[in-house]
Amino acid sequence: MGRTSTTDNESIQKTANANERLVVSAKQTGYQNKWLIFLAVLAISIAVWPYLSKSLDKRSRSDLQLNADLVVFQKKQECAKFIPQIKKEFEEKNSGFGFTKDYKLEEVFYSSKLDTCLKAYSLIGGLTESVVVYVIDDLFTNKNIFQKSTGELTDLDIFNNKIKELKD
Repeated sequence: MGRTSTTDNESIQKTANANERLVVSAKQTGYQNKWLIFLAVLAISIAVWPYLSKSLDKRSRSDLQLNADLVVFQKKQECAKFIPQIKKEFEEKNSGFGFTKDYKLEEVFYSSKLDTCLKAYSLIGGLTESVVVYVIDDLFTNKNIFQKSTGELTDLDIFNNKIKELKD
């Protein structure tokens, strides 16, 4: 009986040692698996990042463009509110006496280039001879932005091109 119990003890000890090695081995394998999983996730993240960042960048750029478009739209609406006031002003000037007559509002627009509202108009002026004058003024400061009155046929084209340039 003494011999059996020693054998049993040795057997139990061997089994315990084997179990302990399995546990240590499993822990090491678990740590190795965790590192492998971590490295795999890291590699995938690095591989996918350029595509995600481009997508996010495009989305943020499109959001910024939408916001910018909304601001421009609001400023255009703000400029358009001045049209009735300007027309009334021009009617009063046209009914008066003086060297300048026939004010005609061509356009009121927002200039993103100058970040202000502009009024483009023509008028007929002159002491002895009538000359068409093409004018663009800042609505808020009344600063003259453009004026052309050479009397040449190309004046209107130059005026329209200046409007287009200021709108862009």
